[in-house]
Amino acid sequence: MLALAVAASIVAAGPVLEAPWSCGQTFSCTQGNGGATSHTGTAQYAWDFGMPLGTDIKAARGGTVLLMKMNSYSGGCDQAYANDANYVLIDHGDGTAGLYLHVEGGSSTLSVGDPVAAGDTIARVGLTGWTCGPHLHFQVQQICGSWWCQSVPAEFFAAGTITNGEQMVSENCGPCTATLAGGETVISESEVQCFDRLTKWWWDAGEGLDGHHWFTYATEAGEPATIGRWRFSVDTPGDYDVEVHIPGGNANATGASYAIHHAGLVDWVAVDQSAQKGWQWLGTFEFDGGGDEFVELPDNTGEPEAQLIPLAFDSVRFTYVAGGDGDGDPSGDGDPTGDGDPTGDGDPTAGDGDDDCPLGQAGCMCTMGGGCDPGAICISGWCTPDGSSEGESDGGSEGPFADDGLGDRGQAQGCACASDPGRGDAGPLALGLALLGFAWSTRRRSIAA
Repeated sequence: MLALAVAASIVAAGPVLEAPWSCGQTFSCTQGNGGATSHTGTAQYAWDFGMPLGTDIKAARGGTVLLMKMNSYSGGCDQAYANDANYVLIDHGDGTAGLYLHVEGGSSTLSVGDPVAAGDTIARVGLTGWTCGPHLHFQVQQICGSWWCQSVPAEFFAAGTITNGEQMVSENCGPCTATLAGGETVISESEVQCFDRLTKWWWDAGEGLDGHHWFTYATEAGEPATIGRWRFSVDTPGDYDVEVHIPGGNANATGASYAIHHAGLVDWVAVDQSAQKGWQWLGTFEFDGGGDEFVELPDNTGEPEAQLIPLAFDSVRFTYVAGGDGDGDPSGDGDPTGDGDPTGDGDPTAGDGDDDCPLGQAGCMCTMGGGCDPGAICISGWCTPDGSSEGESDGGSEGPFADDGLGDRGQAQGCACASDPGRGDAGPLALGLALLGFAWSTRRRSIAA
């Protein structure tokens, strides 16, 4: 295993949204982004979800109520009703807002200025405005001083960008309750409140610590298409051993690179899932509770996607190190990760003056995705000269992560939405110095489950 320390945390991608309805419920998209009926122009990135009249609408993302209308009880399948739609607009605090449209008159207890958390009930599905059946029109949009502004791209946890006819199961199940409290904490990938599945390329496996794990397929792309994130809070700051569980099957990626976000730093640890099974120790790290702290695993391991190499996401375990001094180095030997590199600069012989070996160069550490310069291959985290390579690298990205920040209304406009009421910050990251920028990949991968 190879640990790499960096100086700053990577911002979470967004907006990645919860489903705007109750945990465990399933509803269908009746018109997606760019839908022919009405989702063009300002509403280009909107969704319609067929939901029965009176269904509770849940906040897909937290924020503050910016604008709302609740006094209309009129609607119908005609443009004449365009100005009669009730709505709730929630400011996300990042220049975007979530618009919930066609809601039932008088169905919200909120007022402008109220704080809202993801999962809070904000209103009920109605038949107000230009609508041909009960449904929720939802979009993320710019903030422009009105309730109807230009929509912007967004996606949903575990589902990505929903298209017409697709169903989505809500994982909007409340806040994560996992906490590091001075003992042992195990976070399962089955706990949807604490494990985020970013984008949609996921498959179930009936094997793992709790008889289950998720897997996706490794890629050699420069940006991740799928990321798994284990989240938690910290009640007892200090040093914790961090371990990940690798199942026996559907776990063959050799270049899995875990990112441990802790105490304002990010440490990368490489694991060969094809050879290292069961609990694998990533190192001892300080968690101070001072900001977002979590563990992430992206799918761009540097391995060819065409080979369909499964990358597993199972449980993570945190164990408090009694007597730790909060520096991530319980042994006091100056090497907090135990990888023989006390400085985290890729130079295990700290202090010998040779601390400028460039990543990817023969004789130096591999890049975070397992890549090396032409003429070398990545073996156990180090670029080894390969006389047979003829200038070929073993592949791998410059960095597995992408920035967390994806991002919809002025004058009244109609929806004319058909519905089915049935069931329902980025910048470059130099290792040890700065942030790794990345952008979300939304390409569809043609892989048979």
